[in-house]
Amino acid sequence: MSSRGDDVDDLIYPICFNMRHSIELRLKGAIEEIIKISNIKGINLEFDLSGSHDIGNIWDFFQRESSILDRRFIKINAHLNQTIRDIADIDATGQTFRYPIDSESKKHLLDLGGNISCRILIIKFTELEKNLDTLHYFTGYLADEYRFNTYTKNLSRADIFKIAQQLPNRSEWSSKEFKEIKEKIRAQYQISSNEFCKACDLIQLNYETAYLIQKDLTFLGLTEEKILEFLSYWVKLNPNFRDRDSEDFSLASFDASIFDEMISRNTLKKEAVKALYSSLTPEYLADLNALFYFARYLDFSESYQETYSLELRQAILYADNKKEISANFLHIFGKRNFIDNLLYSLYFLNFIDFAEKIVKLYDLESVIEPLDKLRTRSAFVKSDICGY
Repeated sequence: MSSRGDDVDDLIYPICFNMRHSIELRLKGAIEEIIKISNIKGINLEFDLSGSHDIGNIWDFFQRESSILDRRFIKINAHLNQTIRDIADIDATGQTFRYPIDSESKKHLLDLGGNISCRILIIKFTELEKNLDTLHYFTGYLADEYRFNTYTKNLSRADIFKIAQQLPNRSEWSSKEFKEIKEKIRAQYQISSNEFCKACDLIQLNYETAYLIQKDLTFLGLTEEKILEFLSYWVKLNPNFRDRDSEDFSLASFDASIFDEMISRNTLKKEAVKALYSSLTPEYLADLNALFYFARYLDFSESYQETYSLELRQAILYADNKKEISANFLHIFGKRNFIDNLLYSLYFLNFIDFAEKIVKLYDLESVIEPLDKLRTRSAFVKSDICGY
């Protein structure tokens, strides 16, 4: 607020009004996201998004309900709380900066005195925007996370992962030590024995957490032997797979040598189909596709299982159609980056020994650059705000 004339207010008020309106809209968007998450969890959560413009009320609702929904919101909300409350105190409903005077013909903000500093305003708003961006990322992340049903009534996926880190190996779960750890965890999270057991069931079924308790999970439709057999034919089709600079065929550079290579690749494809056809079950094809396409995301190990289920349903539809079976196989067999994607998936799903075997077998140590990151999982450690 300016004490030097209305002209200064005419400049700063529209800025403040738009900033405040942006915050209102972003908080309402965040409420829409936690309503979606609540629906996934089977919780009825309602808020009159169109009828409320009071930032204080909007923030109170979001802060309260989000913290109940998932305790990880508490940390994010703490970074936002003071600034949003300051804005609510000055302009709760968006009227202060909309009009120069109130309904009683009194000028707004005279009791505050002094001027609104544009320098301080941009510093504070930039910080707030950064925290709101974090909130937006996190609410979107949670919508994906909860979709996979790796949670219990009181435990989020992150909680379950933390519990897995505290548990001994699966073979020791009948020991006295395990019982002591169980009671400690129950007290820590204030959960029943039944809910603890549900968390343990989820831990054993998840590729990321089963590894932590030394419980081996298998591929969904393949075996190591089948994968190695597939690769033995795939490397014949792609003899230059170690050359990261090799290019696909291009009509612009088409010549006789490329034509010969195309004929050779087609012959190799036919040989592979003939040799492997008896193995091309719906499960086999579904897992080949799942392991390849999961590498595009590497977010939640559950999405590998989801992709497999989708591919399996598709493969079952044409289980008796030789032409469709061959086409499905050749589609994935022709992927020049198959071995890259396979290794990314294997490392993420914790088939580490098998991945290392492939790296050694095909001398890939210095070829696929992200391998070191995959081995340490540093490329996939969730941010601190996600709670892993």
